[in-house]
Amino acid sequence: MRFRKDFLIDGKVVHCQKRKSGKKTMNYMLRYRRNGFNICATSNDLEEAKRKFIQSMQKAVNQESAVKFGKMNTVQTDFHGFAEYYFEKYRKRKVSEKTFENDKYRYKNHLQPRFGKMQLSEITPYDCQEFLDGYEKQGKHKTTRELYSLLNCIFKMAMAHGIVERNPLAVVIVLKYEEKHGKALTKEEEKHGKALTKEEEKLLLEKSKGSKYQQIFALSLYTGLRPNELFTAKIDGNFIVAKNSKRKGKKVEYKKIPISIMLKPYLENVENFEFPTLEYIRKAFN
Repeated sequence: MRFRKDFLIDGKVVHCQKRKSGKKTMNYMLRYRRNGFNICATSNDLEEAKRKFIQSMQKAVNQESAVKFGKMNTVQTDFHGFAEYYFEKYRKRKVSEKTFENDKYRYKNHLQPRFGKMQLSEITPYDCQEFLDGYEKQGKHKTTRELYSLLNCIFKMAMAHGIVERNPLAVVIVLKYEEKHGKALTKEEEKHGKALTKEEEKLLLEKSKGSKYQQIFALSLYTGLRPNELFTAKIDGNFIVAKNSKRKGKKVEYKKIPISIMLKPYLENVENFEFPTLEYIRKAFN
């Protein structure tokens, strides 16, 4: 039987796209882009897709009337437009400045290239699962979890704004990896996870000489600060003062670490630290 690509729904010619969503299932996407409307609905059942489309169309008509009479402001429904709105209106007020910068880095380098041009309503669980699986296969488990979390926040906010009815992340599977504590490391873990030897420390500082990373590496080596604590570090006389990140809740506590004779040569004529993002520091170290 020939598949119909166009349907007449509520007096409007709606285009239907059929695509594979699993080994034995198909997904139907109904879309209408005319007269100022950009409406999309998807489902693995054609009749359900039609029902959802009609519901979205009615909502869009009601929103258009509300805007016309000055009752509400519209929010962009494409992924990139809405993500930018979410970051500026909500994310920035919820997380620390450094977390916000790292989130924007992850968004720009990972999420935007994949979903940026898509409408929120046309992104399926299959799209998200395939995207995250790509990082899992590369062994980037931490990155996978971070991207999953950020995607989840964006879709939950889109639901709260009435742009999508369901969160596609609700059925996406991301494997959990527990960090090992007090256990013997494998050879691969020993290669990447153990502390640097004196020879390796010397090599790292020599190879990074003249770059903006040498000071960061020296500060890490000779203070023991965690990566996220580095960005709060300040020079206070003969001490390095930084916020302790191991305090729960909103309690703020600072560490005061003496500037050792090993670290002192790397801080000459330095008043304030200027660090690139943590992602760039990791890349330079590797």
